[in-house]
Amino acid sequence: MTINLEIIEKIEAPRSTSSLIGHQDAIEHLERAINKNKLPHGCILYGPKGIGKSTLAWHFIKSIHSRDMLKSGTLENERRNNKITSQIVAGSHPDCRLIRRNKNTKPPYRIRKDISVDDIRLMTRFFNLTPTLSKWRTVVIDSTDDMNQNAQNALLKILEEPPANTLIILICHSIHSLLPTVSSRCLTLKLRPLSIKQVNQILQEQDLNIPNVDLQLLSFLSDGSPGNAINLLETNGLDLYKTLVEIVCNLPSMNESLLHKTADSLSGASEELSYRTFIDLILWWLSRIIRYSAGKSGDEEVEIAPGEMKIIDHISGNDLDRLLNAWNRINILIKRSDSVNLDRKQVILNIFFELSKAAR
Repeated sequence: MTINLEIIEKIEAPRSTSSLIGHQDAIEHLERAINKNKLPHGCILYGPKGIGKSTLAWHFIKSIHSRDMLKSGTLENERRNNKITSQIVAGSHPDCRLIRRNKNTKPPYRIRKDISVDDIRLMTRFFNLTPTLSKWRTVVIDSTDDMNQNAQNALLKILEEPPANTLIILICHSIHSLLPTVSSRCLTLKLRPLSIKQVNQILQEQDLNIPNVDLQLLSFLSDGSPGNAINLLETNGLDLYKTLVEIVCNLPSMNESLLHKTADSLSGASEELSYRTFIDLILWWLSRIIRYSAGKSGDEEVEIAPGEMKIIDHISGNDLDRLLNAWNRINILIKRSDSVNLDRKQVILNIFFELSKAAR
């Protein structure tokens, strides 16, 4: 599968997701807006990637067009209004549109880097049409982070004078990427990461065909994002995390043989995604230790890999400032390596040197 198709499939996938788990506060807010006939023309769903913002958006779209209740769990209109739901899932419902990054109109036909003003103009023409099957015309923009400045300005004009019975749902990973003038004209709902239990429930529905112990590990590593859990699985994240724990199990001493072997395996150009995953896992692991050292309770107290709590107890007993300094130095090193294309193996070795130093 090409990268282009992978991008499109990930954006399109939430349309067909029949299960909605979590985000109860946002669900209730949207239901109240419908019941009081105070549905805004623009609604921003923002929060970290992969937590279900698009899934909630499409469930809301289905509930509007099928006039069903929006609620957590399995969508009722999947059964009672199968024709409407099927049209929305297939992208053939005449009163519903998805705005996303599109392919170039000229060779090479690659996915563009942004949502352009032309994409927003298509939405303007769509809103000028008369609704066919329901009184609403709805659009999901996924995501606003991909919109360039001209596209946002064009969207602002629509929100300033929106046609009657239109709804635009904006999927937003970073609220700061949006113009304040756009945000001020929309209902803004912040969606938070899911619980470990909720992530585990979603992963169990995916038929991933992995042992329960690995499913639980994925749920912990996901940071409340099922999308992140799937990405970890696709980039060998489970094995990489187990390798990370094995390398640092005796900090400040390290399994240097395994460290060099791992660094060698991730240094090639073809291992870009696995290298990024490994770096992200190191940062996640270190942040977990820092939270534990700072006295935070919760998931940090749970051992998610054999022998891990022994390491965390040892390192977190050190001075918090030393851990924070290691965090800063490692992040500076990663940013510098990206800007000047440093040797990946050396970057990994230097990161573990900083971890070893912080554990002394």
